[in-house]
Amino acid sequence: MTGVALTAYVITPWRAWLDPGRSDRSQAFALFLLFIATLALSSMSYGILAIRHKARKGPLTGTREIGPPALLAALSVLVEAVGLARHEPLLIVFPLLGLMTALEQIRYWRRAPAERMHWWYAHMSGMGTASISAITAFLVTAVPRLVSEAWFRSPIIWITPGVVLGSLLARWAASYRARFELSATTAGAGQRPTRP
Repeated sequence: MTGVALTAYVITPWRAWLDPGRSDRSQAFALFLLFIATLALSSMSYGILAIRHKARKGPLTGTREIGPPALLAALSVLVEAVGLARHEPLLIVFPLLGLMTALEQIRYWRRAPAERMHWWYAHMSGMGTASISAITAFLVTAVPRLVSEAWFRSPIIWITPGVVLGSLLARWAASYRARFELSATTAGAGQRPTRP
């Protein structure tokens, strides 16, 4: 995932400024690719660092923790401005999701953990968001080149992975939250924890 995301930082400048056949549409897609790569990298970093810092008791405000989501937040604002100026739905909807994701990640690092399994939920969120980003990027950039049907260029195709997989991720996290709470309750009562 890291390798794939980093290639976007090589491809994007070429598509946006150097490609002789560039157009407004290809530049918009290049900007989207840069944004989605940043979203994936920030989310992967978040998920991995959450496990490394699972024993933390207070906030963490280092560059490794705050840097990636801060970059994502700044890029989200920039892409949103470009999307509004160009009336590009793709560049209007996704930056709002990216900004919410970035703020959630920054909030996680800047606050002391409030839940016993905070790192687990952060890991699930980060890795799930990175996966959704990669699937979305594939559907938006690669599938229309492979399949000629016009409906593959519809904004519905772009938004569906986030809605469907995001809902499944939220349900998965909720099931683990219930499982961990039950485990903590039965352990605190002196009973042997059982799986729900």
